[in-house]
Amino acid sequence: MAGAKGAVSILYARQLKQELPSKRDAERARLEDEFEKQFNSPYAAAATGHIDDVIYPRETRARVVAALDFLKDKQTAAMPKKHGNIPL
Repeated sequence: MAGAKGAVSILYARQLKQELPSKRDAERARLEDEFEKQFNSPYAAAATGHIDDVIYPRETRARVVAALDFLKDKQTAAMPKKHGNIPL
């Protein structure tokens, strides 16, 4: 069970059991649509801090080039040894 269907089954199980059997499928579909609209977008994930930024497809190449250009001259700094390795 993944996605909106699984989430609705878990989160709204009690509410769906209380519905009449004739209306249960319609209510489940309404809850799934509501869940997808609320949580199934990159903008919702960005608003909650799960991702840093939303990049449109037309901007992808420029963003990758800029990131690689920024990193091309990067030097890794080796941390100095704090202690020598004495033989025991």
